[in-house]
Amino acid sequence: MKRTTLLLAAVLAAALAASVSAQFAAKDAQEAWADKAMFMAGIQVQPDISKVVLVNLACDKTRADHAALATRIPDALAAHLTKHDLAKETLRRDRTFELEELGLPKFDSRDDVTKFAEETKADAMICGDVSLVGDATRVRLVVAELDQFAFYPPLNVYFTDPNAVDAVTEMICRAMQSFLKAEDLQKQLADTWKAPDEGKLRFEARPNLSRIPADQPTTLFVRFEFAAGKFEVANRSPLNVALVLDRSGSMQGEKIEQAKQAAIRVVEGLQKDDRISFVIYNHEVEAPIPNRSAAERERIIDLIKKIEADGYTNLGGGLQQGYELAQKAPKQDYVNRTILISDGLANRGETHPEVLAKWARDQYVRDLPTSTVGIGTDYDANLMEKIAVAGNGGYYYVESPDSINDIIAREFSSLFATVAEGSRLSIRPAEGAKLEKVVGFEVQQKDGAQSVDVPTLRSNDRKFLIAKLRVPALAAGSHDILQAWIDYQDALHEGKPAKVETALKIEAGGSPGADAVNWDVQLDAEELATTDTMDEVVKRLDANDREGAIALLQARILELAGTSLLTLDLRSQVQCNILDGLIALIKQGTDPEQLRYARLNAQSISYGGLAANTNYQGLGQMRGGYGGGLGTPAAAPAQSSFGGKRQQ
Repeated sequence: MKRTTLLLAAVLAAALAASVSAQFAAKDAQEAWADKAMFMAGIQVQPDISKVVLVNLACDKTRADHAALATRIPDALAAHLTKHDLAKETLRRDRTFELEELGLPKFDSRDDVTKFAEETKADAMICGDVSLVGDATRVRLVVAELDQFAFYPPLNVYFTDPNAVDAVTEMICRAMQSFLKAEDLQKQLADTWKAPDEGKLRFEARPNLSRIPADQPTTLFVRFEFAAGKFEVANRSPLNVALVLDRSGSMQGEKIEQAKQAAIRVVEGLQKDDRISFVIYNHEVEAPIPNRSAAERERIIDLIKKIEADGYTNLGGGLQQGYELAQKAPKQDYVNRTILISDGLANRGETHPEVLAKWARDQYVRDLPTSTVGIGTDYDANLMEKIAVAGNGGYYYVESPDSINDIIAREFSSLFATVAEGSRLSIRPAEGAKLEKVVGFEVQQKDGAQSVDVPTLRSNDRKFLIAKLRVPALAAGSHDILQAWIDYQDALHEGKPAKVETALKIEAGGSPGADAVNWDVQLDAEELATTDTMDEVVKRLDANDREGAIALLQARILELAGTSLLTLDLRSQVQCNILDGLIALIKQGTDPEQLRYARLNAQSISYGGLAANTNYQGLGQMRGGYGGGLGTPAAAPAQSSFGGKRQQ
């Protein structure tokens, strides 16, 4: 059957893909179960189906709400699939297949699947179940290609209101449509942010609620955004670039090819007056181009094309060598930059993120910022982001080969079009209001205001953060809530001090209601709250407290489940699926490697991966100070199974 690339990994139980095989190849299902093999198709593909049979969902029939959904959902899906040309023909069967913990239908054997396919004459089946996850109800749906005996990871939808049958059904139909037709989800998750006009700056504060109840305390989430339009630079200064490329064993396969493509794109962007240092590393560090004129571009590109991946990963050694060589450039008016291309899976030499980040910070002070380009779905977002943040450079992730040109173009653009640097956001709440936290940042108190540093702002760029504000009981009417300002150095005017200001008012009176919710801010706040939860999940996993980590994830799913039905926005469901996938990984994580992978996924989300995935520029944008280029996060599943070659 035809298969196309699936950019929808997040709406599936994403983390499960770490232990799936490409397709079932054992003699029968019992053998597969005994070997812990999964007969799921690869996560990176989506089905192309023609005739689909839909069966009833398994459920606890003593629960009337679950029993109603067990037939209502497949009925609605059958009609939806044909109406929207997702299948040529559908049919219903009054039969149920229960699902295993990880979402596998309980067939007795491969012969059982074959018999069912022959009876229905269908090439695909949709089955599933309705169950409780903590206090939230979860509907799981599994798409199976019967003719190929391929099962896809479950698509899950979560909700808290047992009576919201219509909303649940609509959400499930939309989610299934997004699974079968990935471009629909891409449109829904596409960033709608618009840059300011050319040559303009914008600073604004926008709350998640435009109206709050009178005479009672309220919690608000406020999004502060600092953005720049396009600024042109007539004549660029020459560049001095240290290009540091990871060629260790963990980079084998598609990752090393993407890394080489990105490196080549960097070299192609240089001019003859620029300088380049080229460093490659595994457990050993080499510098085939120590610090030379970029006029040797063709020779460098030939070197890059011949690179192969093997060995362990001395990332710190490679980075340090790149710094040393870049600092040896002739003392001219160069724009300096170190660009690290890696999966960040350091295991030799210095590996501590805090130490590597300090190195990057020290080099930035010496006018050598560091940008990082993450490669592979299993890349260490924590490490790569910390280096970029401390080094005041760009932080990017290569989602696919198609994204590389855009990423490198944005990085080059950022080198010459800095608009504001040394920026600091200050917030002064009105009397009685309290700033409880700025999500993901340490807040400093000074002169009655609370402040945080803001990364460098570049041309056609945007930085934003979310603050949690406790508002006291207010009488009906309009009220001033806070004042905020950003002090910065105007890079377009020789670094002269500059300032932008804004204020926020709120209307009190009446019920807030859905019409009072600014959903773009609400959903941004939800995403950042999820990343905040991941900080605690990582700590629990580090302490070997698996039950505690699971409890945190289940509590967060419950919070998100209510939001998603109210908005019918799939972004909250995306988060629920990723979190539920992590729960499944942790539950089966008796193997230390599986727990390491679960922790890596949680850590990746913690450092901005989730926000980056669902909103183009989220928490990672503020923490990382990106040049604007960004792809899908490390929350997506790894491509290799635990049974394959171990990462080195």
